[in-house]
Amino acid sequence: MQLQADHSRLQIQILNNISEVNYFIQSNFDQTNTVIQTNYVKADQQLNDITAKLNNNILKNQNELNTKLVQNQDYANEQIALTQTNMNQQLQDLLKEVERIYLQKVDYKC
Repeated sequence: MQLQADHSRLQIQILNNISEVNYFIQSNFDQTNTVIQTNYVKADQQLNDITAKLNNNILKNQNELNTKLVQNQDYANEQIALTQTNMNQQLQDLLKEVERIYLQKVDYKC
């Protein structure tokens, strides 16, 4: 009888130990899931923040490049206009010189 009672107590103790282990496993599992969820939310927010910063930097860089492009185009247009003005002036000077030489030759013939 004693052996059977010891055996029963041992079975109850084993079942209690199994219950405690199961509770411990479930508790750790729940804590791990909570940590994973928290880390996932944090990582997702950090990713969103980084993406927003990158998008802002891209827009800022595009705006700066567009501004520089417009400035360069304006400068190029100014240089083209200046070159055209200089070429027109040189052409007028050349035409005056040709006219002067022509009139000089006409005067010599007369």
